[in-house]
Amino acid sequence: MTTLFKTRRDVLRDIVDNYDKVGTAISTGYPRLDEAMGGGLYPGKFYIFAARKKVGKTMLLGGISRHLNRSANTHLWLALEMNGMELEQRQLSRDLKINPLAFLRHRETKLQDRVREIAGNGIADNVVYCDYPGIPLNQLAAVVADAVDQYAVTGVIIDFLQLVNGGTGDNMSVHHDAVAYTCANLAKTLNIWVVAAAQLNQEHNFRGGEGALMAADQVYHLAECEKDGALYISLRESRYTRYMDVGTQDDPGYLVREEGPYLEEMPL
Repeated sequence: MTTLFKTRRDVLRDIVDNYDKVGTAISTGYPRLDEAMGGGLYPGKFYIFAARKKVGKTMLLGGISRHLNRSANTHLWLALEMNGMELEQRQLSRDLKINPLAFLRHRETKLQDRVREIAGNGIADNVVYCDYPGIPLNQLAAVVADAVDQYAVTGVIIDFLQLVNGGTGDNMSVHHDAVAYTCANLAKTLNIWVVAAAQLNQEHNFRGGEGALMAADQVYHLAECEKDGALYISLRESRYTRYMDVGTQDDPGYLVREEGPYLEEMPL
């Protein structure tokens, strides 16, 4: 029978046995964000990037995914809003320095040949997409565990939390809290990092529930600056780092670039 209890000596032995397996952060590709995170993405931790609609959540996650792919960190993108094809079109738009609308006019721009050439040139192939709009909460853990088992993913990107299905009517707040706690538990039990986008309401609170603030190891808010096409990221909750923002209202941390589109981090 598996015991739920460990003595102090047991825990100290676990620390020694796992010393070389923990504490290694994976860079997001955004140095200033890495600093705020205490080094980057850590296995066992759950991160939330929250914002109002159309502020830049998917752009930020796309930039992180792009860097992880190029640095050979295999990860799962659980696509609940945009699908894998749309997300890759954004990455290709950045590579080709074109507006992503070109993919809607592909017959005019001859993109098919350019994409075929890119696909055949030994590309980095470290992103696993799972298009699952409306995924029910009772399937979330199984899908992530399958990705860990089949592809050895180091983490998962979920875009976005409120699109995990299963709650109805008056219990939506309870449901959204359960989604957040499930993500936190997945990070710990599978020893992976979990990054999730979340939507804020007009009062800049979480849509559906506040449990995410308790469940996550770090919670960031993306906010628009008065300067057009500029953002900063505010660290609102953290269990293990001091509070640090990336940019301010008057000194943006990120600029929106049209190719992709994507977020470019501004140097200090």
